[in-house]
Amino acid sequence: MQDIVKALMEALGALCLYLSSLNWQILIIWLVLMLFDVITGNIKHITKSDWSSKDMKLGLMKKVVEFFLLAGLILGQRVLQLNKINLPAAEIFVAIFSFKELGSIIENYIQMGGKVPAGIMKWFRVAQDSISGDNKDET
Repeated sequence: MQDIVKALMEALGALCLYLSSLNWQILIIWLVLMLFDVITGNIKHITKSDWSSKDMKLGLMKKVVEFFLLAGLILGQRVLQLNKINLPAAEIFVAIFSFKELGSIIENYIQMGGKVPAGIMKWFRVAQDSISGDNKDET
């Protein structure tokens, strides 16, 4: 039964991509980055001895919600296309989510003690400051 449900979900995803004319390669890249983020997050927590199945479930649920958000955007984009409005909303959101996943992978690497160039560390500090509202001018 699970195999049938899985096959139906994959077919539905492929149909959504086909109908929306979305470049499937960008979606594959996002899914691979999402998988890498989950793997590196698990490695980070295992090496720090603070792995939690509850945290893992919450993280995976966020990924599922992101997937459904993008699926909704893809379908909405198709509705716009049928009304002769060409707006690449789905592509923009997939690109944004891809950069978010890449940032999370780099963050996992840093938290495991990995060394990154100073420019990337500054970028993370600026991003963190803007999120927390501590916008200090650095010159």
